[in-house]
Amino acid sequence: MAKKSLSKEELTEQLKALATAEIPKTSLHRGAMCYSPAPPDVIRVKCESCGSITEKIGWDSTFRSLRRKVAKIADMGYDAKLEILCSNCINKLGLRNNDGEEFGNYGVHTVFYFKTKEQSEYTVSVDNCSSCYDAVIAFLENKAVYADSYDATHPVKDRLDDIRRMTGISVE
Repeated sequence: MAKKSLSKEELTEQLKALATAEIPKTSLHRGAMCYSPAPPDVIRVKCESCGSITEKIGWDSTFRSLRRKVAKIADMGYDAKLEILCSNCINKLGLRNNDGEEFGNYGVHTVFYFKTKEQSEYTVSVDNCSSCYDAVIAFLENKAVYADSYDATHPVKDRLDDIRRMTGISVE
């Protein structure tokens, strides 16, 4: 059963409260950083728009993990979806990288779509960072901290820019 999702206005108020909340430093765990995992294999990834195949160094499980996170957001009652697109298809959508430039002709990326029930248009972002999705989930659950893939705990308020970029919700 889906939880009642909040409106954009309610989420904005929630984010304002979170942005000013004091997070106890003792609750933060930074996790182990004493090892280096083996490099990932080369995988073949299909663009969900044009069907082109791109070879990418990475773990196939990363895409499955991001899909589970987006499904969790949708289960909360928000309209959220994820597409895996090549750089050409991303550029055709008019999306730009963090520097405001077109994506180079390389690789595939995850494109995240989000909107609340009353919004007519999606906020669309290109984001391959698992921790960004974790921060958005924690924000939507009204939690002050989230755990990353290494079980290190981070304040959600440190990711306000990512939350704004991915959901369109901001404290301004």
